[in-house]
Amino acid sequence: MSTKIDYTFRINGTKTYDCATYSVTERVLTAMLVSGDVTQVRSDLSSITLIEVLKKGGTIEYSTEVFNKLIGANLRIGFGYNDETKTAFDMIQVSFQKYELEEKMTEIEKKVDSIDAQVNPVVNFNTMPLSEVRKYKISESKDLLKEYLESHPITSDCHGGVTGTYSITEEKQSLMTSQYTSYKVEQTLNPDAVLKWNETGKTCEVWTEEEFLQLVLEVKYRVEPLVEYQRQYEKTVNECNTKEEVLAVELDYDSVEYVKPSFNVAIVDEPTPDGQADEEINTEEPTVDEVADE
Repeated sequence: MSTKIDYTFRINGTKTYDCATYSVTERVLTAMLVSGDVTQVRSDLSSITLIEVLKKGGTIEYSTEVFNKLIGANLRIGFGYNDETKTAFDMIQVSFQKYELEEKMTEIEKKVDSIDAQVNPVVNFNTMPLSEVRKYKISESKDLLKEYLESHPITSDCHGGVTGTYSITEEKQSLMTSQYTSYKVEQTLNPDAVLKWNETGKTCEVWTEEEFLQLVLEVKYRVEPLVEYQRQYEKTVNECNTKEEVLAVELDYDSVEYVKPSFNVAIVDEPTPDGQADEEINTEEPTVDEVADE
C-alpha cells in the first residue's frame, strides 16, 4: 500500500504534522498524521484553539476552532508505504469533537469528585461483609500493580550496549507485540523492513531484531514475577476466613525479586519457519491486563 502525503496539519498556528487524509462531519474531525510517537502527538494536541489543513503549496484548505477536544490518537504501525524508498512508516489516526463550555464544567466537576474520592475514600471494613472485603483488597492489589509497573521502568543496555530506561506498562507490552508482528509481516513484502523502538522519553530508532527480542525477554522476566506475586496474594486472600485475616495479608511489590535474564546465541537466532519468534514474543505468560480481567 502506498500513501501520498498531500496535506500539512497545523495546530494553533505553529505545530505541524504531515497529513495523508482528513475528513470532517458535523460531530467529528479525523486525520491521519505521519508519526509514530503517540505520547508526543497527544501532548501537542492536548490544548487546541485552532486546527488548519494546508495543501502542498501552503494554502489553507480547511480551518476550524470548534473541533477542540482530542478524543482519540491511535497508532497505525507501518500503515504508510513510500513507493520511492520502499519503506513503511507509522501513522497516527487522530479524532476531535466539539468541546462546549458546559461540557468543560461538567468534566471539571467530575475530576474534582474523582480526586476527592481518591484522597478521601469512603471504605468501612467494619460494615462490609467478608466477601466484599476480599473483593476490595483483590481489586486494590491489581490497581497497585498497574501503578507499580508505571513507576518502575527497567534499565537495559539491549540497544547498542547503551544503558537506557524502558517502560514495562501493560500498554507498552501490547505495543511491543504489535510492533514486532507488524515488522515480521512487512518483511514478507519488503526484505529491507526495519524494526523501530524507543527509550522512554526519546524518539524511535532502528533496532536489530536481536536487540528488540532481548528487551522483550527482559520485560517478561520483570513483569512475570510481579503478576505471579499478585495471584498468590489473591489466592491467600480468598482463603481467609475472617476480615481480620484478609486485612493482615501483606502486599509489597518491592519485595519481589528481579533476576535479569542471561542471553546466548539461541535467544537471537533467526526465527524458524514454524513461527518460533512469534511464540517467543507472544508468550503465554500472564499480562497485567489478564490479571485485571480475572
